[in-house]
Amino acid sequence: MLCAIVGLLLATMALAALSSARDGTRRARATVQLRPASAAARIGKRHCVSATVRSGRRRAARRGARVLFFVAGANPVNGTTTTDGRGRARFCYRGARAGADMITAVLDLNGDRRAQVAEPRAVAGQTYFTGTRPSPPSGTAPDVGGPGENPPPLLGPDPVIAAAGDIASSSTGATATAALLDTVARDAVLALGDNAYSEGSALEYATRYAPTWGAQAFHTYPVAGNHDYDTPGAAGYFGYFGTAAGQPGTGYYSYDLGAWHLIALNSNCTEAGGCVAGSAQEQWLRADLAAHPAACTLAYWHHPLFSSGKHGSHTQVAPLWQALYEAGADVVLTAHDHDYERFAPQTATGVIDAERGLREFVVGTGGGSHYLISLPIANSEIANDDTFGILELTLRPASYDWRFIPEAAKTFADAGSAPCH
Repeated sequence: MLCAIVGLLLATMALAALSSARDGTRRARATVQLRPASAAARIGKRHCVSATVRSGRRRAARRGARVLFFVAGANPVNGTTTTDGRGRARFCYRGARAGADMITAVLDLNGDRRAQVAEPRAVAGQTYFTGTRPSPPSGTAPDVGGPGENPPPLLGPDPVIAAAGDIASSSTGATATAALLDTVARDAVLALGDNAYSEGSALEYATRYAPTWGAQAFHTYPVAGNHDYDTPGAAGYFGYFGTAAGQPGTGYYSYDLGAWHLIALNSNCTEAGGCVAGSAQEQWLRADLAAHPAACTLAYWHHPLFSSGKHGSHTQVAPLWQALYEAGADVVLTAHDHDYERFAPQTATGVIDAERGLREFVVGTGGGSHYLISLPIANSEIANDDTFGILELTLRPASYDWRFIPEAAKTFADAGSAPCH
């Protein structure tokens, strides 16, 4: 009898557990998508998002579902709407203050009008700005990547850029470097990849990058890092930056800034279709250089050809360096190793060449973390592995000045000048 009772109890518990699991699966099948994933507008403009709710194995539209909207950031506001016949709930608000907002849509499964941890949700980003939005670069053939519209007016006689990569993680480093951007009269911000850790997802861009470096979104000309591709197709990266990131699937583009020509390349070689000589990207680069014979040229990508840091030198990008060298380019900016390092001008094979060599800066100091440098490699002129910061470059008609700006309370600095070839 006892065995029978125990067996009955076990069977009842198993059925309850199975029922609970099935119920949980049914709930888990409900999904929320929020569009647009990122956007921007001048303060005072109305911004609307659309949350699409689907459920069941066939992802059927869910009508009459209550969706809770929460806006956190520069313009906090809440709202509630219900889905229509297409499973869509629309929410709008008007931003009165400049800055980044995080918009969260939560499906109110239990009807208590409160967001519960287990309830499906989606996140999007919105940035409100003052003044005029600069035109994004483009990377379309046959004009191999000039600006799609007239470039924004410069803030001074010579353009100033601020750059760093390996930026926004769960640490406070990105907050410290974002504060530095506000101190620089910059015409452009170059985000050198791995901008939102650890997978470059839409959620991480909305919750980690947008509240920090996102305030500079419309001065930003980004490149993708390897962590951005931890989200398939770097969808979070391309979704957040939109046309400013070039075309999805390639991610390389170019534009002019003052007298300089700037080229953004994709060092995620497999995802970009290759970096080898004769690859689509290398051929595009050579065509771009031929079409833009500027006196001064700067290229940037994520993985350094030369590095004394944890990851070391990334030889796959040597053909891109070689094409730049043959065209007389001047500067290369990279990141990937979470440190700062400046090299002497050199060839793609690491031979010092003061007359035609490219000077590389590794600027993986955006705030993600620090990597130890144990022994500098050949041609390294200065390195630091314990300071977050940004690199400021002033692009003069025939030369450039550089200055590393450290985070508050740090003293490491590097500065200098050099002529173009």
